Amino acid sequence: MSFNGTTRLYTGWKVVDASATDEYNFTSTVNLSDGSGSGEADGAYYLEDVVLTSGNSTEYDLTSLSRDLFGSTGGVYEFIRISAVQIISSSNSTGNLLIGGAASNTWLGPFGNTSDKLTLYPGSGHLLTGYSLAAWPVTSGSKTLKVEASSGDVTYSIVLLGNLQGNSGS
Repeated sequence: MSFNGTTRLYTGWKVVDASATDEYNFTSTVNLSDGSGSGEADGAYYLEDVVLTSGNSTEYDLTSLSRDLFGSTGGVYEFIRISAVQIISSSNSTGNLLIGGAASNTWLGPFGNTSDKLTLYPGSGHLLTGYSLAAWPVTSGSKTLKVEASSGDVTYSIVLLGNLQGNSGS
């Protein structure tokens, strides 16, 4: 099996008034090839339209994620590095999604401190990337990613790209 992935972040605008136009498009695209080096990945995990009721949370053990692949049981994914995390809160959500701050074995990843949390408002999302050679390590002491619904129910989708234990690029 081989892996190819792409992350893309786009921002653009056009402002027109009576005498001038201001227009700009900013796009950052990174292609991840199959492997375990800088700019490479060999695994992807995703869930779509996960529902959390207000005050409830889910903790993802990044070393033990169950996943079906191609319509059959795909076993357990054990990430050792994460290159990209994308989380989107549905516009139908009535609350905020808090990301990070697990009680134990908190995955540090892109956070500065294990107690740090990102807040996603309804209809918003974050794409966090760490494409350096080390990416963001996942270890036995830094492996739990927490998501929590606050101030209302939340529907979200999540994507993780990175390197899996035992893979070295096909």
